[in-house]
Amino acid sequence: MSKVAKNAKPTKPAKAVKVVKVVATEDTAVRLTVNPDNYVQTTSASGKKSMRRDDEVANAMDGLPIESIHALGQKLLKEDTSAKYQHLNVGMQRMNVGNRLRKFVKEAAEGEDRAGSLADAAAPLHARAEKVRDVEAKRKASEVKAADAARAAKAKTKTKKAA
Repeated sequence: MSKVAKNAKPTKPAKAVKVVKVVATEDTAVRLTVNPDNYVQTTSASGKKSMRRDDEVANAMDGLPIESIHALGQKLLKEDTSAKYQHLNVGMQRMNVGNRLRKFVKEAAEGEDRAGSLADAAAPLHARAEKVRDVEAKRKASEVKAADAARAAKAKTKTKKAA
């Protein structure tokens, strides 16, 4: 299997598979299941916890905003995926581009390392996304610090007026 992204961690071993859906026909009932051992817990681009498959494409897309995923798709698939999927919500765009990239990697000719190409193309996008997250975290920290200072000043003026 591929290397796991640095913010992805394996899930706890499951006691049983999770039943996703039971499909019934006239003659039989089929249970569709998900094996949780094939999934890892990670953090999405918005910072929320998420579960995802553990493969090369998911590792490359891990934590990237949708604009970067479209850039990755455009570079490797030679197609403007943002225009093609603009009518869909962000999750469906991510899913469609991810599935197209999985097909791209799977259909590699013998001796061709498309998974490596994917990882190489994703590396600068991850670096850029990390910088954006750092800037955003610093901005939020400064806003919190300013709000705390304003609250402290307001409390100080209230105590002076009371005295």
